[in-house]
Amino acid sequence: TETNLIQGTGNMGPMVTEAGSIHSDEPCNILHVIVGRDAFPGLRERKLFFNSDEELAKSTKLCSEIFGRKAELLKVAGMGEISVAFPQPPRYPRFVMFVANSQTEEWSENRVSRDMWPSFLNLLELNRLKRAYTLQRIHKEVRPTSHIYLGMQPSIGGHKAPTPE
Repeated sequence: TETNLIQGTGNMGPMVTEAGSIHSDEPCNILHVIVGRDAFPGLRERKLFFNSDEELAKSTKLCSEIFGRKAELLKVAGMGEISVAFPQPPRYPRFVMFVANSQTEEWSENRVSRDMWPSFLNLLELNRLKRAYTLQRIHKEVRPTSHIYLGMQPSIGGHKAPTPE
């Protein structure tokens, strides 16, 4: 997968030229990357969707490093988010969304959107909810395509946050 990722991100010149022609102070472009036909070819046990967790963690770290090395190029292209799909046949693909930190220019994973189809994050306004609440994904084992979150209000002005019901 490292070779596929590096080869795929190495030819970003035409994308930068086209995307960079529109100037904006806010990064508004989203890059979608699909890692081959099978992102985890060494994975033997494929009965469960989450069996690839260990390999996905390695690939996520690698992606973050690669995007960090290409930070200037991605900034010029106006990239604000990068969605990476990791196919794992015969199961649904794994999805990881990366966001740029404007101060450090580092790319980090948006954990709320892990394994969520890229468009759902914006449709469900999870980033907006994340600003007002602490979101914790629960019942991960129900179904890989189900996302149930527990939202807790942070404590305000020294008052303890209410307990979740």
